[in-house]
Amino acid sequence: MLESINLYTMVFALINLLILFFVLKKVLFKPVMNYMQKRSDGIAEDLKTSEDAKNDALALKDQYETQMKSAKAEGQKIIDDMTARANKIYDETVAKAEDESKQIIARAQEDAAREHEKAIKESKAQISGLAIAAASKVIQANMNTEKNRELVDKFLKETGAA
Repeated sequence: MLESINLYTMVFALINLLILFFVLKKVLFKPVMNYMQKRSDGIAEDLKTSEDAKNDALALKDQYETQMKSAKAEGQKIIDDMTARANKIYDETVAKAEDESKQIIARAQEDAAREHEKAIKESKAQISGLAIAAASKVIQANMNTEKNRELVDKFLKETGAA
């Protein structure tokens, strides 16, 4: 069996195999390896990009959560300030209304006192007029002036006009 294998055939087959290997290496293996390397690099880049995007998203999420907490705190502060301002305005309005009502009551009491005094003066004037009219009738009926004067004075004292 060894005799049938020729050395030239074997060398020729080995040279053909080596030529085929180098041709395939240049034509097939190198482009396939380049394609596999590019694909591997693209996947690695995509993984890095997605990791960066994930980190950016987490950072944005933390930033938004911080902003939301800050906005809630600021909103609560504004609500508290507005509540305090509303309470202050309410207290001022109530105090002003109380002052105005006290002034109105005081004026009404002063007006009532003036009207009372005016009514008393008018009553006294009417009583005096009636007393004088009564006295003049008494004088006409009775010519005793001293006694009549005593009657008028007594009448004025009883009514409180004197």
